[in-house]
Amino acid sequence: HTTIITLHTTIITLHTTITTLSPELTHTTFAGDSCVEACKPGTFGSSKTRKCEPCPPQCKTCREFGKSPKCTSCPLDKRTNSEYFLNGYDCVNKCPSPDVALSKYLRLSGNFSSPYEGLLEVKYGGEWHTVCDDGFYLGTARVFCRELGYGQPIHYGGGRNGRGSGKIIAQEVRCTGNERSFTECPQTDWFSPGCSHYEDVGLSCQPPPSGYVVPDKCIEACPDGTFKDKTDVCELCDYKCSTCIDNPKKFLSCRKPYFHNGTGCALTCPDGKYPNTTLRHCLDCSEECMTCSDRADRCLSCRQPLLLNATRCLTKCPGKMHRKEHSCVADCGLRHYAENAACHACPLNCLVCTSSASCRACEHAFVLNKAGKCERNCAANQYWAPVLPKSVGIDLPLRLTSVGGSQYKGRLEIKHGGVWGSICDDGWSVKNAQVACRQLLLGPPVLYLYLRHQSFKEMNISRIWLDDVDCKGTEESLADCTHRNWGDMNCVHAEDVHIECSSPGISSCEDECPPAYYKNATMCTRCSVNCLNCTGVASNCSLCEKGYYRTNDSICRVDCPPGFYKATDRKCKPCHSSCWTCNGSGDSDCTSCRRPTVFHAKKCLDKCPKDTYQKGLNPYVELWKKTTPYQGIVLVSFLSVFLLG
Repeated sequence: HTTIITLHTTIITLHTTITTLSPELTHTTFAGDSCVEACKPGTFGSSKTRKCEPCPPQCKTCREFGKSPKCTSCPLDKRTNSEYFLNGYDCVNKCPSPDVALSKYLRLSGNFSSPYEGLLEVKYGGEWHTVCDDGFYLGTARVFCRELGYGQPIHYGGGRNGRGSGKIIAQEVRCTGNERSFTECPQTDWFSPGCSHYEDVGLSCQPPPSGYVVPDKCIEACPDGTFKDKTDVCELCDYKCSTCIDNPKKFLSCRKPYFHNGTGCALTCPDGKYPNTTLRHCLDCSEECMTCSDRADRCLSCRQPLLLNATRCLTKCPGKMHRKEHSCVADCGLRHYAENAACHACPLNCLVCTSSASCRACEHAFVLNKAGKCERNCAANQYWAPVLPKSVGIDLPLRLTSVGGSQYKGRLEIKHGGVWGSICDDGWSVKNAQVACRQLLLGPPVLYLYLRHQSFKEMNISRIWLDDVDCKGTEESLADCTHRNWGDMNCVHAEDVHIECSSPGISSCEDECPPAYYKNATMCTRCSVNCLNCTGVASNCSLCEKGYYRTNDSICRVDCPPGFYKATDRKCKPCHSSCWTCNGSGDSDCTSCRRPTVFHAKKCLDKCPKDTYQKGLNPYVELWKKTTPYQGIVLVSFLSVFLLG
């Protein structure tokens, strides 16, 4: 009993000692030791004791080398908030000359931070900045985890690890996952607006495969993408830069897609230089070139008085070529005419001319009068009549296709490689429509995009040529706007662009309106679809196109309504009074009868003749896609159009 009391007193004394030394352990449950493959950061596996022993105080992490611990990374000096750098196995606050200090420019901090999880921050210009979670996906997370020295990402997203302060360095960082550094990934300009600190990225990564993280250390020279600052520490260059010196924006070389233009990194080169894709530098064009493309001698424009012929600069145009401003062309194009091996301007507001005084076609909002001049109005008793571009020698690579045959409204189609195709409506804008209408030689867009309202099955085209078209509105053609490569798209024909441009387009003054148009004040206006002639209004048709027949209400149809037949003059004429349907005007031309009469031998009778029997028959109900003679889909005809029943 005395032994038990003595033991109990000893336990109480031990518990009091533990509480005094470490109050936070008073509610800790003690467990037994366990065997692990790797010791946690700040400890190392001792080959002597076979235990995880603490690292020396000057080390952040360590490993056993020659049966004694050596530093593998260094801590932060909490007194000065400055970094220590690993020099061999020693931690120093300044690297010995001529070495420089490589300082990590990525870290994980904030709420729940641990060696492999926290708020993602980037050090730039001596300050730490957060990253926006807009466009931050798995590929981007992989690059950041790898660049931190860790394994694969476990999770990522905004808000989990708290919020930073100051400027947000980047948003829309879109990596494939194979890049060496996040600065190689496509991204918008650093410090651009559009994100708040509620969107700061938190990142969690797996431990490093090697068991320890690459430390801040002393090296011979700063690697690409960093520069040596005044304190001999390697700092991060601007993301456009592959190498820089003295400060982040003093560029020596540029990353894709940027080129060094002499003062910095830019997407394009100035006049007189071309972008060299190997060196990522803007190099000088040859002496005769004002601008050039991918080689010094491949000119885009020439220094005066030289003339550009393809990619060469010449003193005069060869053969049958014509001088047009500072270039040589085979065709002078719109608003110009050829004379004496040179292109000359047409008269004002003239699209096509044969001389300085004779115009053949006028710009939108102008009409060609009988004297070959472009005017605002026609003479009395004359009408604005439409002119097809091909009739005046204009072959456009753009057209509008519609069920009604409208010149101003329809599906927008473009010709490429001799094949017509449609355009996808992804990203389509009013500026795109402005370029399209201008290229069609029509007025500004009335509707820059609308959903088709009729079936386009009879106008099928197999290709979709353009997607993600983005125009500024000043381009001469849609092909000049930015877009995906021809035929590269992720669309279906249900997404085809449909637009409407304003009238009148190319027009001339005429005494009479052409076929399929009627006089509407001073204009010739298009008749309704399939109508060759109309009067007063578009729907008052007097003559139909071949294959269509005019009904009593002046509409042109493929089939005549019940009680009428297709006459040779393209009109629907009435059947004999005894017929319901017919193929002629006589009483023997019936194909079905009105009740209660019955159909027999092409006639309608009061009753069936002797030796015949009456059978129910409805010519406007039939079976479609029969599975047996008596089974199928019921079609019901209404005004000669079959409907699914």
